[in-house]
Amino acid sequence: MPPKPIRELRDLTRYRHKLVRARSAEKSRIHNILTVCNLMLSSVTTDIFGKSGMNIMKALLQSQPLDEDLLSDLVMGKLREKIPQLQVALKGQLTATQADKLSIALDNLRNFNEKITQIENLIEEKSRPFQDSIKLLCSCFAVKKVSAMAILSEIGTDMSCFPSAQHLCSWAGVCPQNNETGGKRRPAKTKKGNRYLKATLTQCVNTFSRSKKKSRLVSRFHSLKIRRGHNKAVMAVCRSLLTAIFHMLLNNEPFKEVSEPNTTNERTNTFSKVADEFLIQELVKRGYKLEAAT
Repeated sequence: MPPKPIRELRDLTRYRHKLVRARSAEKSRIHNILTVCNLMLSSVTTDIFGKSGMNIMKALLQSQPLDEDLLSDLVMGKLREKIPQLQVALKGQLTATQADKLSIALDNLRNFNEKITQIENLIEEKSRPFQDSIKLLCSCFAVKKVSAMAILSEIGTDMSCFPSAQHLCSWAGVCPQNNETGGKRRPAKTKKGNRYLKATLTQCVNTFSRSKKKSRLVSRFHSLKIRRGHNKAVMAVCRSLLTAIFHMLLNNEPFKEVSEPNTTNERTNTFSKVADEFLIQELVKRGYKLEAAT
């Protein structure tokens, strides 16, 4: 059982996690309302909950005609160049029932934003005694401050309670279950563990899943993704990241990156070879005969 300050911080971070999920669900409802009314705002804007998107939804609730002049006043930035596309996407009609539903959903969204801001202020206050540990975790490019506070709230700062990094990974549920029969090991899913910690680590890995940063974690992710797929690559890198966090907190030292030649040149060549061999094998399985190019 962790000490009381960690337990209090854990209660706040878990509550924030639930509020964020509830806010995401409310955003999905707003998307559904617009889709039902054939208002395809999401097909033009990358984020309908930005300033431009919110201005357009307020204008829809006020039953204002969304002509070119009004849209030029509502939208901002690069979206001004897409005003003709917006006019085509907003040719639907917001019914009275859906308008009432949209008004309630937007009000709930504002409330969620306010509550999440309040809970984040409380988390910031409770995490002040752990600023040194938070800075250690943030030395890894994959971990931001909010994620660092969530990770510390789950595992604490004292790593002596875990005999090894493998025990921590097993407790967190980022390693496969033991599925062995007749002396043979079979493929197995990841075991059940701390779902809050697993969700935070998954978010950290997904932030750099499309990154081209020169790092051993990124290289490991892309290498595994080619052979095993996206989901298994994410979980494998989650285990590598948690192992690094264990040693960072245990030894009180920042994240150490592998030298550049090991993570770029050698890995890049490996990626191309694996990809070529994989494609050749797939073509042979499908019955194609390959010949050397002349």
